[in-house]
Amino acid sequence: EVVPHYQIVVTREGTLDDAEVKVEVAEDVFREITQEAWSEDILEADHHMRNLRDSIQSEIKGMIGLNMKVTLMVPATIPRSEGGKLRRVVDLRKL
Repeated sequence: EVVPHYQIVVTREGTLDDAEVKVEVAEDVFREITQEAWSEDILEADHHMRNLRDSIQSEIKGMIGLNMKVTLMVPATIPRSEGGKLRRVVDLRKL
């Protein structure tokens, strides 16, 4: 349902750090929901996508004990370098 392409984005709001995990869905799952309909509202309304997101959030919490926002992404939308490698962690905090 998801592919092994993900990115962790770290931000800071005031004095609190926050992390979001962006995960690309598999191509066949994406085809079930057309690109035109791919939005946060549609994903929230789609029971299967909501369960997938919640399942990933539960796995992360169970493994590392942290709550993280999980965002399901269109296939091949997480930026890659010229060599095709993903930048796994993006730190947007201004430290």
